[in-house]
Amino acid sequence: MLLGIAPVILGAGNPHFTERAIARPLELIETRPIDSGGVLIRYRVPATV
Repeated sequence: MLLGIAPVILGAGNPHFTERAIARPLELIETRPIDSGGVLIRYRVPATV
């Protein structure tokens, strides 16, 4: 999964995720800086038992 994350100043606005969204555990598998100054972050959704 690729997830884009941008720095945000907290304030009013529309939430991206609703309260009804289901929280899922994520496993960090890679972080890599990119030339533009951002960071590529890769997560995996662990298999459920």
